[in-house]
Amino acid sequence: MFYFCKNFFLFLALLTLFSFCCQATITGFDPSLASHYSDPQTFTCLDNSKTIPKSYVNDNYCDCEDGSDEPGTSACPKGTFYCHNDGLLSKSIPSSRVNDGICDCCSGEDETSGKVKCTNTCKELYLDQISDQLKEQEIQEEGYKLRLEIRKETQDKKQYLQEQIEIITKEYEKAEQESENTSQKQQVCEKWIYAQKKNRKKVLKKMIQEHMIQKKMEITSSEEKSSKGVCFLQKDPKIKKITKEFKNLFFGAAKKELEDLKTKITREKSSSFSEKRNKKTEKEKLEKIGELDLGIDNEFYSLVDNCIEYKENKYTYEVCPFDKVTQTENGKTYKLGNFKQFRGLTNQESDNEKDDENGNGDIKVNQAQMKFTGGDKCWNGPNRSTTVLLKCGLKNEIKDAQEVSICEYQMTLLTPIMCEKVENTIKIPDLTTNKEKNNIHDEL
Repeated sequence: MFYFCKNFFLFLALLTLFSFCCQATITGFDPSLASHYSDPQTFTCLDNSKTIPKSYVNDNYCDCEDGSDEPGTSACPKGTFYCHNDGLLSKSIPSSRVNDGICDCCSGEDETSGKVKCTNTCKELYLDQISDQLKEQEIQEEGYKLRLEIRKETQDKKQYLQEQIEIITKEYEKAEQESENTSQKQQVCEKWIYAQKKNRKKVLKKMIQEHMIQKKMEITSSEEKSSKGVCFLQKDPKIKKITKEFKNLFFGAAKKELEDLKTKITREKSSSFSEKRNKKTEKEKLEKIGELDLGIDNEFYSLVDNCIEYKENKYTYEVCPFDKVTQTENGKTYKLGNFKQFRGLTNQESDNEKDDENGNGDIKVNQAQMKFTGGDKCWNGPNRSTTVLLKCGLKNEIKDAQEVSICEYQMTLLTPIMCEKVENTIKIPDLTTNKEKNNIHDEL
């Protein structure tokens, strides 16, 4: 009996050790899911579709539909493999990339079949990442200082904007009145021209009639009769002169004089109409800007009337915030959209979400964009439109421009207005020894 118990406990100990070893050799799962792989006897698929023996895990056969039983092999098309990457740059990759001869994990842990020998590049990649983050932090710090300076200049711009709206409203009303006066003037002018033509025609007609009556009397008293008299009148120099004057009225200098007057009035009307239209457009533009949330101390007002040019290959782009976006190619300019919507920052420097004026949510600090729609129509396509993303930069400049879809463009505008105050500076962790730590500082 004692012998049996001794062997039984030895068997349990060996089984526990075997199970622990098996668990320890399970690779490829996300550490946050470790509890799902802890049972020494069985494994339940993460989608709870079935429970299988623990020995089926990573046996290179896909038992679970979600692929969770094969985190360390490429057996399941839906599976994922977790790269620990020495705890520096952890990430997940499709399990189909496991042992495919390409080093996807910087530690090389996805390639254990011996097909390829992977060099551990995690430390170098991590240092590059830290270096990029330090540069970004420096830009944020310098940009935020510039942002504070911009606020000093724009804090009174809201009042200035209202004053400009009032001024342009008066100018528009004046232009509208002038346009109406010019229209009335044109109507009066056209009536006067018509009266002048009609009056001159009557005078000339009377002159011809009087002269012909006189000539007919002369012909009647002579031996010349009918046909000869008509021929005589046609050759009469005074009739020719009167006829010429009559033609000049409608086809010569007199007509030109009247038409010149008409043209002058028409041009005045066209000019006053254009002035009225321009003032109306400017008024509507300022009113639309005035309704927007322009950020703390109206900082986004600094982008108004501040067009930014960007050249890429044969294209020249121009972004005029709150106005329009254009693209020029070989001297021909296309409008990529008129300003439609601004999704800006909140009035508080926090991560609070806020609905914009059109009810669109998810507007967070450090996330802002402008929408431009209704641009020139593409050949056999829609009207051009553009989305401009705003990000932190030390000056106002366009970083890139691309056509993300047919006639739909996306650009990135860098501006100090998007730079945030750095609360927590990036610290370089002690990866190994003090000596190596000093080397890391030197590399950065």
